[in-house]
Amino acid sequence: PASGYPETEIPVSEREDSARIITSISESLESGDAGGAITRLREFLSANPNDPLLDRAQLLLGRAYFKNRELDQARLIFQQIIDEPHDREIIAEARYNLALVYMDQGRLEPALAIIELELIKNFEPVKRLEMTLIIGEILLKKSQQIRAIERIIKERDGLQEEERGLFDTRIVSFIDKGYNEAGLKEIRRLFPNRFPGDFAAIRLIERYNTRDEYYKVENEVRRFISNFPRHDYAARAKDLVSINKKKIRSHRFIVGVVLQLEGRLSYFSQRILNGINLALEDEEKVKEPDLPGLAIKDLEEDSGRLPQELDEMINEYRPIAVIGPLLSKDLESSAQKADLTRVPMITPSATSSLLPKKGKYLFRNAMTNRVQGAVMAEYAMTNLGLRRFAIIHPDDSYGRELMKVFYETVVRLGGEIIDIEAYPPDTNDFGPQIKRLKDEDLKKYGKLGEPIEQKGKGKPQREYFPGFEALFLPGDYDKVGLLAPQLAFHDIRGLVLLGTNGWNSEELIRIGGNFIEGGIFTDGFFMDSPDPVVRRFTGRYRARSGENPDIFSAQAYDAMMMIVGGIRAGATTGSALRDYLLRNKDFQGASGMTTFRPDGDVEKKPFIIQIRYGRFVQINSDQER
Repeated sequence: PASGYPETEIPVSEREDSARIITSISESLESGDAGGAITRLREFLSANPNDPLLDRAQLLLGRAYFKNRELDQARLIFQQIIDEPHDREIIAEARYNLALVYMDQGRLEPALAIIELELIKNFEPVKRLEMTLIIGEILLKKSQQIRAIERIIKERDGLQEEERGLFDTRIVSFIDKGYNEAGLKEIRRLFPNRFPGDFAAIRLIERYNTRDEYYKVENEVRRFISNFPRHDYAARAKDLVSINKKKIRSHRFIVGVVLQLEGRLSYFSQRILNGINLALEDEEKVKEPDLPGLAIKDLEEDSGRLPQELDEMINEYRPIAVIGPLLSKDLESSAQKADLTRVPMITPSATSSLLPKKGKYLFRNAMTNRVQGAVMAEYAMTNLGLRRFAIIHPDDSYGRELMKVFYETVVRLGGEIIDIEAYPPDTNDFGPQIKRLKDEDLKKYGKLGEPIEQKGKGKPQREYFPGFEALFLPGDYDKVGLLAPQLAFHDIRGLVLLGTNGWNSEELIRIGGNFIEGGIFTDGFFMDSPDPVVRRFTGRYRARSGENPDIFSAQAYDAMMMIVGGIRAGATTGSALRDYLLRNKDFQGASGMTTFRPDGDVEKKPFIIQIRYGRFVQINSDQER
């Protein structure tokens, strides 16, 4: 027949109403019987090739194929309708449905082009919003979340107030379907005082509350009340905060935690929090009866609110201890509050050399540059028997402090520093520093061999024999990885290369290759250590977080474990816990052996690590640490 559909043995009776048949088939399709709809439509089209509703039946057949996941068949039907002379409305519907087929086939660009063109032609507000939602879905598939919601809300803003209400539920469903936590935060940021920013904030609050992340609930509620003080959800939001605070206060002991979980410190803050939570989980497994609760303050970046937040935390929760602050610049204000309230504060990350002067209740469980430099020098001289050294360091605060400590320790132990050279932190060419080092060494202990004739190389070459035994390189892995081959290029070989925690990256081995082989460095954490405490911590951390731990998570873990140890030993006040921390010697933790000095600073016995056959290997034993 002319329609292209096969004949059927069951012709449609002339007395049947075509409109009623198509309506019936449409209802069948909507109820989920796509296969049955396809059969009936093919029968109808075959028996009625000249029916006035032929185009409607063809359109419905294309939709039925689409719902039955026969996408190529659906595409052919819709394209046929577009190519043939039909009513403009029918063609527009066919193009719209063809775009949906392209979307499901992953052909996003042609799908977007079709909808954009139809949107230009269509001035009916409801239909425009429908098409804009499709554009939003396409943009989501293209990972353009921000552009998607901005496009939809711009179209929504063109509707009348009563029309908006009808489609807000559709927009809410669109957001629920396509946006994760990060996406919700972006929506909240883009629309801070209007829809759908309020909806995104509510979803975040409810998600955090379900996960018992009370500090996130409190932060979101504070922001929500500020932006939407008269919102219908405001009362519910305030109630959640009150309920959560009561849950925290129900613990006999509370530990405060001060972090910055958004902004530039978010990476470190999250790993510190992971370490703290892991310590509590480990203690929960051994049925610790007085397991402390956590009162977490998530500070806004550079808000200057740390003193106020500490005041609020201590007044409301009366914590037995606080883990924090993170930054050295916050030590002074924290120390004052710690001394005034007699609440020990343990920083798991601040490295300032001024900490011992800040207060009696301020402690540090963090690897400092002073510890690293001194330990590396002591190990080189005591364990390796080396006496003469040179130093090439980055000309920044990190490099200068490590150079100074290493130099002082070597001299104190009776060794000698032949030369010290500094390089700009952004350089990749260390030739000038290496040449000056050779010149200085040749004035003291370095020697040049007899001239050796080399064919085609002009004047005879003289081999350089360094007068020092080791070179201290307290730089980051990317610079040290480039510096090591340049030493060989300038005929400096056979030395022991020494470093610090900036080396602790597999990228060092990739960049430096054989030139870094045998190098030795120190760090406060080594996840591949054979130490059973470290192995257990690393395995548990990976299982819980799905990623490798780092020095910050290890130091925070140990800080919490020491606090719980004090509670288990009978400390019920901040003063008693402080006394316990000062008495407790050689705590064996994930970040090495830890002892607090009387001034609250830490004595660490860190890990000594060597590069052997392209791998990092710990070379100091538990006893040495």
